[in-house]
Amino acid sequence: MKNYKIIVTFKNGKSDNLTVTEQQAKQYKNIQNYIFTLFNKNNIKRIDVVMHNNITGNEFIETTYDEMLEKLRERNNRVEITYKFNSGKEEKTRCYIGKSTGWIPIYLEIKRRNSLGGTGLLTGCISNLRVVY
Repeated sequence: MKNYKIIVTFKNGKSDNLTVTEQQAKQYKNIQNYIFTLFNKNNIKRIDVVMHNNITGNEFIETTYDEMLEKLRERNNRVEITYKFNSGKEEKTRCYIGKSTGWIPIYLEIKRRNSLGGTGLLTGCISNLRVVY
């Protein structure tokens, strides 16, 4: 079983680093639910999972819970996201916010209301996000 480093950021600005096993996450359906058994959901701003790319050897972060993105997802708001990449390049996209299933859920870019899926939201590259309607 794998161990995952979790970074929980609280609304008061403090953060906590935890290690969660795959078994613990699956026991509660996903990592997010497991973290909510340890801390009050109302105090949490964001939950990030540090992932490892086996090909490049680099670590990257997947956001499995973000208070603002959750509200936009629940309200089914259409948003315009501006991504800014390390190269300096910027890219804009319009979408709805969705969420994947599985024991490490991530946010998705859903292009239309009737779409059945989408691509992963690049939460670490978001430079601006605004509600379109």
